[in-house]
Amino acid sequence: MIFKTFILVSLIASYVASDSCVTYNFEEGFSDLFGSYGSCNSLPLWRVNDYKSLALTSPHERSTKFITPETNRISCVSSFNFTMNAGGTIEFNIYMEQTDSLDQVYLIAYHMGPDGIDFVVGMEVVKQQAGWNTVKVTLGGPRTFTGYFSIFGNSARSSKVLVDSFRYIPPGVDSNLCQIYG
Repeated sequence: MIFKTFILVSLIASYVASDSCVTYNFEEGFSDLFGSYGSCNSLPLWRVNDYKSLALTSPHERSTKFITPETNRISCVSSFNFTMNAGGTIEFNIYMEQTDSLDQVYLIAYHMGPDGIDFVVGMEVVKQQAGWNTVKVTLGGPRTFTGYFSIFGNSARSSKVLVDSFRYIPPGVDSNLCQIYG
């Protein structure tokens, strides 16, 4: 009986510890929380910019900054590590005005394996899209795990390719409880 109680408490604690939303809007802390590790190790980093530099209205009144790839070359950025669940979703708010067929974004989520090997648990490719879109990456992998995502992208000089924000929504959690701009 004690053993069954221990297992039940462990499962509940595992679920409770991993049902938190994660949101980020690039307004501050980018250089502290994002970097060129993992698959991004040898590639140029995406850069932060602000909407004042573009003739573009942000998707939210409190949004002033976004990230964008280097022009005319593939670049990449990896997120901070956070707890994810199989069946969870990472949503990215992305804007594109394409002028070149190579303008595209790859969104790849990773499970950090115990032996230092990262496994892909979700991926989406964004191309041939115009304007604002919310792109969803549904996660596979083990029940609860530590992971991160990487964003690969390319943008021609006359194109606009940017990510405004993202949020992670655990399975079974109402998306209205995971507000990016609170």
